[in-house]
Amino acid sequence: MVKNRKISKEAREETVSTDEEVLQRRVLVESFESSDLMLGVFGWALWGVAFVWFLYFGQGTLTWLPSDPVIVLAGCGWLCTGMSRSSPKDTWSSWRIVWQMLWVPAWGLLALAMAQVAISPLGAFIDHGWNYAPFSAILAWIWTGLLAACAGATFYFLPKGSPNPKEQANAPMARLLFLANMAYGCLAAFFAVTSAPWGTGLGPQGALFAAVPFAMWGLGTGLCTTPSEMVKALPGAILIHLGAVCRVLMFGNGGGFLVLLTSVGMLVAHLALFLPLPLNEPESNIFYLYRLKMQKHCYTMISNPVSDFGDDQ
Repeated sequence: MVKNRKISKEAREETVSTDEEVLQRRVLVESFESSDLMLGVFGWALWGVAFVWFLYFGQGTLTWLPSDPVIVLAGCGWLCTGMSRSSPKDTWSSWRIVWQMLWVPAWGLLALAMAQVAISPLGAFIDHGWNYAPFSAILAWIWTGLLAACAGATFYFLPKGSPNPKEQANAPMARLLFLANMAYGCLAAFFAVTSAPWGTGLGPQGALFAAVPFAMWGLGTGLCTTPSEMVKALPGAILIHLGAVCRVLMFGNGGGFLVLLTSVGMLVAHLALFLPLPLNEPESNIFYLYRLKMQKHCYTMISNPVSDFGDDQ
């Protein structure tokens, strides 16, 4: 009888311990899911910032940089929305924790740049030929608050625990190409900061709204390691390099011939990832498989529109 009681007590302790582990696991997974959700929201926020820049701040664009802040902000937003769906639950790669933390000062810098416009809207635009402020102080303060809220939300929703990373992709050439993206983005951010006219008009805004998304896109793309991360990062990279090529060809600026040559090479290299290579085993190419999946999805949508829509019952 005593022995049975002892066994029952041990069983209860084991059950309690198991329940605590399950609860801790649930809290951990929920924290990562919340971070992914916020990262997806931040991606759409960057698209919104790109739209605002296109409408009001084009005069502040640093024309000697590759691509345009509108394209870079959109490409960085595309990367964020992709990364938010690349690692379900707590299967983040370890670098994602650091990259997520870097978004706190990134959003803070964008908020400071917008706050300067809010303090003196006319002073920001008068050097660019405007005798009035097309972007009101109230609207600027609203966007400053939103950008600051993004910084606070990033910090609040940081994952509370260590991730369980997936297996890394076996794609060495794509890995080198993504590291080249990191160098490309960081160099563009460096030149944006060091060459901007900080003391005139929209100089600080032109610098920060180019440097921050360039740096965060470059880091986020270059550090991708898992197949899902690399596939999700590819569209944003193609968009940014395509934007750089179009800017040089259409406007004759954006870094000139050197940037054109570099961006064309990077664009072609990124598109080549979708080819059925290596020829002897194309199924090992994660980007080729992704292309086939998208082709099948598009074909299904075209050949099978919304079923029974408009049909008589």
